[in-house]
Amino acid sequence: MAEARGGRVETQNDWIKVAASVLALVAMTAGLYAGVRWFYDHGTRSTLPAAAVTTPPTAPAVSPAPSEPAVAPRYPLEQAAPATPLTLDNSDAALLSEMSRLAGVSGLLQWLLPTNVVRHIVATVDALPRRQVPLQVLPTRPVPGNFVVSLHDDETVIGSVNGERYLPYVHLLTSIDPSAAASSYRRFYPLFQQAYRMLGYPKGYFNDRLIEAIDDALATPEVTTLIRVEAPRAMWRYVDPDIEALSAGQRILLRMGEANAAAVRAWLKAFRASVVEVR
Repeated sequence: MAEARGGRVETQNDWIKVAASVLALVAMTAGLYAGVRWFYDHGTRSTLPAAAVTTPPTAPAVSPAPSEPAVAPRYPLEQAAPATPLTLDNSDAALLSEMSRLAGVSGLLQWLLPTNVVRHIVATVDALPRRQVPLQVLPTRPVPGNFVVSLHDDETVIGSVNGERYLPYVHLLTSIDPSAAASSYRRFYPLFQQAYRMLGYPKGYFNDRLIEAIDDALATPEVTTLIRVEAPRAMWRYVDPDIEALSAGQRILLRMGEANAAAVRAWLKAFRASVVEVR
């Protein structure tokens, strides 16, 4: 089964940028999904027919759910007071520094956008359980790399080595102690909550949405067969309509490969346990 490389991986925010941003979703809540960017893989595939390449249209802004009466949080979070007062407008440096500390590497910052970090993370987390994550809300920079596909019985499938592109990010994510990430998340939580309400949920509770996003990722169905893909236009998509109908976060997990997805799930489960109060 010949491997073929091509397409600029998702323009490129890969779930694993989700690592950095799972990192960032979680390390500060959105890290989990930094690779949230779906299948924007462009370019020519070396052993497959070249697909037409066009500039993808600007993704629409995420539409918040209709306003509903205030209700008690489903997952209340015991917060920790930050060392110094922070606002959404002056928190970027402190948050980026905290993420670097958690990851134990300064290189983490090369993957993250330096401004409006909290707002980007909140918008990304909110969008992950949906069908699409608008590119403009992602907190991460494009990551270089090629999406790998193979020809199997005259059908295009995700290449067996495609998951290797995600390994550095998965390793980065799993190097972070979930409980330590949860502690940092608690300290910065007031900012996440404020950004979430400003996003269009004046009565919402961000930690509830974060848990919903994590649970959605953990509910990703296991696919043990080769996953067929196609690129009728500029974007790759799954041939199986049931897979294509999954949320953006779930489709990203499937694309990462079984081993990487299992590692991310394990980390998410541990992080979830650290931000859900036992009642």
